[in-house]
Amino acid sequence: MSSNSIAKSTGIVLIFTVFARALGFGRDILLTSKLGVLPIADVYSIAFAIPPVLLAFMGISTLSGTVTSTFAELIEAKNYEKLSITFSSLLNTIIIYSIFICFCVSFFPSILSKAFASGFDTEKSNLLTNIILLILILVFVNGISLYLNAVLVSLKKFSVTSFPLVIPNILVCIALLIFPLNEEILTNLILANILGFFIYILFFQMPQIFKSGIKYKFALDIQDPNIKKILKLTFPLLFTMGSVQLALMVDKVIASYFEDGAVTALRVSATTTKMFYNLLILPLFGVFLSYWSEFSAKKDWKGLEKSFFEISEMLIFVACLIAITFIASRNEILSVLYERGNFDKQAVFLTSKPMIYYSFEMIFNCVYLLYNYLFLAVQKNKILGVAGTVAFLLNIVLSFAISRFMGFEGIALATAITSLIYSFILFRTSKGILPNAFKGFINSSKVILLGLGVGIFASWVATQDFQIIHFEINLFNSIFAGILKTVLIVSVFFVLTYLFKVSKVNTVYQFIRQKLFAK
Repeated sequence: MSSNSIAKSTGIVLIFTVFARALGFGRDILLTSKLGVLPIADVYSIAFAIPPVLLAFMGISTLSGTVTSTFAELIEAKNYEKLSITFSSLLNTIIIYSIFICFCVSFFPSILSKAFASGFDTEKSNLLTNIILLILILVFVNGISLYLNAVLVSLKKFSVTSFPLVIPNILVCIALLIFPLNEEILTNLILANILGFFIYILFFQMPQIFKSGIKYKFALDIQDPNIKKILKLTFPLLFTMGSVQLALMVDKVIASYFEDGAVTALRVSATTTKMFYNLLILPLFGVFLSYWSEFSAKKDWKGLEKSFFEISEMLIFVACLIAITFIASRNEILSVLYERGNFDKQAVFLTSKPMIYYSFEMIFNCVYLLYNYLFLAVQKNKILGVAGTVAFLLNIVLSFAISRFMGFEGIALATAITSLIYSFILFRTSKGILPNAFKGFINSSKVILLGLGVGIFASWVATQDFQIIHFEINLFNSIFAGILKTVLIVSVFFVLTYLFKVSKVNTVYQFIRQKLFAK
């Protein structure tokens, strides 16, 4: 597959994702401003962290990578009758399995509540327990949507897969504007999400799948060789994917023992830090997985290696740019986005504490996701199983240990350290897939080291007063200071990457220079 095809698909994903993510950010701003760091905000943060954990350990979210790589082989063979049977059998199996699991779990709402928020007081614990049933329904519809999106990725229907949360986000925004701030708002927010997923599945995902030639059948052939292959590839990842989500959940459980607002501060700092990362980078991994799976199906290992190294360098460069920007201007960004309603200056201060560590974590997250999707594409899932187990155990130990001395912001530091070690493990084991693993990653390593160095400098810049001009409106003061800090820190990073001759980045610089100074 040519680089032009990947670039075209990447462009399609970016265009559709910009709208979807921008709407999601608007929802987060509205939500955070309305709920602030009140106790009900902590309950919300825990409630919406439960579905990803359950979906991972149920194996539903794990199917995404294995379904895409397996279906890519069926699509390559153009066997749509077999593809329809496999699609339908797996869909029906997931529906029955999900209903059974959610039904069984629904009998123990208080146990589930305590497991995910053991540090909550009685009031917050009761609020969470009362909405457990709705959370399980959300788990069901979200799981079906994840499976359908994996199929659509293998079909290269990126325009649909780029905005799965558009409709739920619109309904959540409406709910936030209409309903008053009381206990029932949590129920209304979950119902808005459930309805949004139903609309997305029925009117967007399924029609696109049917247009591609795949038909739904009342089949339940679990002996299908392709389903067996998917399940076999999925099993090693059950604990891996589950451990990643569980590690994030453990972070929130630990934070629930700290003051009111700690859980929300972690959620807001993490989601805000990754705002542009989720917008510009994360959606592209589905595109890469689809094309890398195609390289793998064709046994084009040279093409796979070339594509991987080219993509890695530029993606890590963008991740570093985003990270250093948020490190330098974190206080101003939080103030501009959220400081209104119930989110006051004290909430900004509380939220900015873990933000620096989540910013560094973003760089390592980009690295380990690149290798994660590479291993999924070539169906080397056992490696991910071992690495994920190590990362999970390490994250729990570090979170407990560091938070004892640093407070809840130590949880963010533990996450960053874990991501670094996880990335290193996957990098070391990639030589079996990429013969030139070490040589090819040299330029990406330069970018990472420069990003970390500039990031440390940015943490000092964040503490400085850049308010040269004072406006009467505080919002303008924050915007002006944030822009100055961002321009300074980004300029330093660009200059250093140019001086250290980072390959692909330097090529872009030379192209711009030629255009500007061409006679």
